[in-house]
Amino acid sequence: MIMVPPATIPAPGQSPVGRWVRQPRRMAALGRAARTAIVSFAGFAIGQWAVGEVQVAVFATFTGLALLGIADFGGTMRGRCGAIAGAAVTGFALAALGTWASSQPVWADAVVTAVTGAGIVTIALLGGYLTAGASAVTLFYLIAVGSPAPMSVIGQRLAGIAIGGALCAIGAVTLWPTPVASPALDVLAGRLDQLARRLRAVPGARPAAAGEPAATMPVRSVIDALEERPASPTAADRAALYLLNDTERLDSLLRRINPAALTGAEREAAARLATDVQESSAKLTTLARSSRPAVPSRPGPPGTGTGTGVRPYSLMARAAIVTANISRHVGVITRGSTASSPQAGTRFASGTSSPRVLIVHGLLRVRANMTWRSVHLQDAVRLGVALGLAVAAARVLGLQHGFWVALATLTIVRSKVSATGRRASQALAGTAVGFAVAFAIIEAAGTNTGVYAALTPVVIFAAIYASNAIGFPAGQAAFTVAVLVLFSLLAPAGWRIGVVRVEDVAAGALIGLAVGAVAWPRGPQAAIGPAIADLLDASSRYLTRTLWVMAGGQAGQPGAGTEDLGGRDPNGLARARQSATSAAIVAESAFAAYLATRPRPAAVRETVSYLSAVSRLWYAADILRTRPAGEPGSPRWDTLAPLARALADTADRTARRLRGQRAQPTPPSGPAQPRLRADPPGYPEDSLEGWIDDLTRQLAPDDAVTGPWDAGG
Repeated sequence: MIMVPPATIPAPGQSPVGRWVRQPRRMAALGRAARTAIVSFAGFAIGQWAVGEVQVAVFATFTGLALLGIADFGGTMRGRCGAIAGAAVTGFALAALGTWASSQPVWADAVVTAVTGAGIVTIALLGGYLTAGASAVTLFYLIAVGSPAPMSVIGQRLAGIAIGGALCAIGAVTLWPTPVASPALDVLAGRLDQLARRLRAVPGARPAAAGEPAATMPVRSVIDALEERPASPTAADRAALYLLNDTERLDSLLRRINPAALTGAEREAAARLATDVQESSAKLTTLARSSRPAVPSRPGPPGTGTGTGVRPYSLMARAAIVTANISRHVGVITRGSTASSPQAGTRFASGTSSPRVLIVHGLLRVRANMTWRSVHLQDAVRLGVALGLAVAAARVLGLQHGFWVALATLTIVRSKVSATGRRASQALAGTAVGFAVAFAIIEAAGTNTGVYAALTPVVIFAAIYASNAIGFPAGQAAFTVAVLVLFSLLAPAGWRIGVVRVEDVAAGALIGLAVGAVAWPRGPQAAIGPAIADLLDASSRYLTRTLWVMAGGQAGQPGAGTEDLGGRDPNGLARARQSATSAAIVAESAFAAYLATRPRPAAVRETVSYLSAVSRLWYAADILRTRPAGEPGSPRWDTLAPLARALADTADRTARRLRGQRAQPTPPSGPAQPRLRADPPGYPEDSLEGWIDDLTRQLAPDDAVTGPWDAGG
């Protein structure tokens, strides 16, 4: 059952218009549109009337649109200003490069554009403000390359960017409103509060009845937070989804704990875990109510965190692991939208946001995604080729405003050809409506520049607000009106400029559709299953290898799934973890791209469950690595080998299912290799064997399930 987020429930006495405007998303859009309109028009006024140069006016105006209206810079005030300054400096280089490329032969222009577009998308993998500003800085290049001019105008264009950047920084300090937190945070905070109360009650509570249904977390409010972000879903967005899964996992563990069987130390541990969960709930509540980033405490290294006397593999110890994971995800959320933990939700989160760590993790993401299986690399190549073709087509066909073609391609191309098609039809419909509105304005105003000057900030406000609060078609219509009014102010050309705008958008849409139909047309929908399958294979090998090393690494008994890691090679465990790390990075990129296609909430929920179940394998391996090999009381390999083989078999069958392949027939099992059964084989839950068996059974969904992405979500 999907619950309605609290923020969508109207307060008594509000008018319909008041209820609509006061929703957090629209309140944020109002502030964003207002400051963008003020800054963009101020930049235009300085360039056109104070400096007296059209190039300065155009680039100052579009700098305001890019850095305040398109870029998604969050975080602290100092961080925002730094991001704006960095984006403006990047704009200097891209505007100069675009101006130079526009004077080169068509083929060279197209190649430089393709490489630049793909490079910007790839660099966005570094995360943080680089991801949030990728689309914005692309605009600098496209306007320069789509408006051919001699090299002598570079100085004017850079001056326009400098003026616009300075105005944006001032606007960030004086006009930037308090960020509005997602209503999902209140929902998640309430769920954590419930779990904290249950943890406090564990010592005196009765075990949950076997048939009692587990509590269900609402997912709609979390998905709503991801819609139509200027950048792809951020680390904080993805952490919220994984936090949802963590709460359900903790709920499941608490329902299985028998209070009568707890030791004194475990009762004390329950109280400590309740405090940790309550603290996480308080952080989310503070962020949701104040809309200001909280200052989270730094989580410690992975570990049970329950203290001495707690059985190391008990349900309480496993609940502590989930609680630590909850703290990490809450830490990512409370650091704001630019938090860049490299694999938020996949449990490689570092728990720190220092620049050095973020750069290292960003480089890891870039390196891991340098494979044709990576959705991110596919998106980079697809967009680069599309932009190159758009620029070439504009020059060959002699289109009057070539950068409109490239801008249309930039906004239309999506990871899936079906999504690109929908976007193209929406763009054309919106442009047609915008042309009709602009036609009426131009016919009424004629060549009266005073009317256009008065309308410019109004139409810019409408374009930004419609894009962020209403939707893409409305935003496209409003943006069409804005650019036609702006160009009529620069050089009145009558209604014919609207026809040029429609032609250019149509050309950009056709180019985007053509490239999308050829280059990986199914996009993330085809890649998410295999990406999770690769992560499952690597995680299974890592956990199996860890179990073998933990049991003493007996010679001649390397165990299932370890032979390809080098047998007794002492570096095999490190290589296994590195393989799991790379697979997790690629899976996270595929997941982020999949979210951007706006699939059904049920499909997202199931995908998160798959990722979470798989990630538990190597998170368990990370925990077990902290235990000395061959310590007293460690299980022997001959007792772990059957479980390791069952885990490997189940992982292989599930991975094949995720890839859309048929599972290999399972060979007959001997005495040391029991078949995986649907019912628990009887291992004690408070043992390592019970833990591994529990992880294995989580990887064995119904055989009829092939993955939510196959349902066309």
